[in-house]
Amino acid sequence: MMYLKWALLVPIALVIKYVFAIPLSPFLSAWSVLAGINKLPGMFQWFSTVDDDLDGGQHQHPEIYAIGATGFKLWWQRTCWICRNPAQGFEAYWLGFKHEGMTIVSEKSSGLPSFGMGNRTYFVIMWAKNGKRYFSYRRDLPAGKTHYIKIWLGWNYDAKDGINHTLEFQPFGWKKI
Repeated sequence: MMYLKWALLVPIALVIKYVFAIPLSPFLSAWSVLAGINKLPGMFQWFSTVDDDLDGGQHQHPEIYAIGATGFKLWWQRTCWICRNPAQGFEAYWLGFKHEGMTIVSEKSSGLPSFGMGNRTYFVIMWAKNGKRYFSYRRDLPAGKTHYIKIWLGWNYDAKDGINHTLEFQPFGWKKI
């Protein structure tokens, strides 16, 4: 049943991501710059990340996103940041589940000891407080010496905001080690 639920929710997540979040990202970013805010208010936060504000790139990747950017450069950074994890708020608050009371029922891993190194599999079955079960399947495969392919299906086993576990659908992610 948990696999069926996930399969039914994935198309909804894809529509919200690719029909709404990504096309709206330039407008949402412009609004945030003009309004002087770095977190989208209310339901507009559904289109952004849950674990950081719109300047998350500056916090998490200062080598790519210039700290203290203003104007056009800040608008561009925020647009890219929304597109990096589009609709993560929606995937957490509407398609995810609460972390409070969650227990891990089964956890299996194989491969190298840390992610980002390739050739790692991680499968988790979680039980939410409301009695529903959720799964997480993550696979990192080596792709040369500098990159790996990340496959992630189910729900994130970690509540990035400490409150909600997000729906995950990444059938092919190209990542740098």
